[in-house]
Amino acid sequence: MNKELNNAVKRFILVGTENNGYRHRYGVVKNESFKQAFIGFMGDLGFDKKTIQNGFIIQENERTIILMISDLIDVCKHYQNIKYDIDVFYGKDKIIILVRVIDRDKLIEEITKHKWKDFSKENIDKLFDTDQEKQIIKNRPNKNESS
Repeated sequence: MNKELNNAVKRFILVGTENNGYRHRYGVVKNESFKQAFIGFMGDLGFDKKTIQNGFIIQENERTIILMISDLIDVCKHYQNIKYDIDVFYGKDKIIILVRVIDRDKLIEEITKHKWKDFSKENIDKLFDTDQEKQIIKNRPNKNESS
């Protein structure tokens, strides 16, 4: 994970990664404190904090309305800069943030620096060893046998 994203995500819970680490999903309990955390998160990823903050404000006939997080239900907002493509889904009880990393080569370079890079094809193949699977199946109790 690149440095910016690594620092930014300390505010949220990683739910999963997909597409070879190219897409990251974060889950957040829906409450008003999300705004400040989200503004900081987006700032860490190179977005203009003021622009993000203004996304929670509506100007209507000389009135300024500040949106509450609880007002946002079944809403999807999209953000994009040079490095990240982000969708934020506001549900009834939680918020899901989907971050797609655009500069994939840098991300792969960062990933290869980590310890778990040694989880090679050889190690993965051991997990799916057919002889081992046969042994597990052989030792499994037969459903037709009475217990």
